[in-house]
Amino acid sequence: MTKTIGLICGSLRKNSSNRAIAQSLIDFDNAAQFRWVEIDSLPFFNEDLEIAGTPDSVTSFRADIQDVDGVIIVSPEYNSGIPGVLKNA
Repeated sequence: MTKTIGLICGSLRKNSSNRAIAQSLIDFDNAAQFRWVEIDSLPFFNEDLEIAGTPDSVTSFRADIQDVDGVIIVSPEYNSGIPGVLKNA
């Protein structure tokens, strides 16, 4: 059975070296199926949004995560930590 692996890039930059590294995983491993899980359309966390109803982008993100067997995150480091956009996800 082929495993499906979600790929999350912690950098939003279009030509990010982290995205290139993640893309190379797809080219390197033929035994697994890879699927991009994008985080660029997620809103900043705000409990008021949850009370009003979960945004479509969050619902889609959650479904993407649940539909894969595992997740690989490729991310830059900023000041000894992970990027805010990735923390938000």
